Amino acid sequence: MKHEQDHFLGFGNLGLYYQDWLPDSMPARAVIVMLHGDFAHSGWYMNLPQHQVPRGYAVYAYDRRGWGRSPGQRGYINRWDENGKTSTLSLNSYAPRSRTPRSF
Repeated sequence: MKHEQDHFLGFGNLGLYYQDWLPDSMPARAVIVMLHGDFAHSGWYMNLPQHQVPRGYAVYAYDRRGWGRSPGQRGYINRWDENGKTSTLSLNSYAPRSRTPRSF
């Protein structure tokens, strides 16, 4: 299993932390995108990549603004649609790197 981590530009050009787990043989069967809720971060759900990556799936997750390794005031957003816009930016930044035909 290969683990990568970096940052992407979210809504408002804020650099948000992401990580992914890739199977040793690429391309992966598909990408599973993991989105955490409040009071969590992308590292809390390690059971997902540990279970799915050996089965040939890639797992991608990012820390929302103010959570985990991403900057920002914890639990605060200006507007709810910022979460959706950031998720879209995240997926758009990850898609070219995934080299995978499908995402869930």
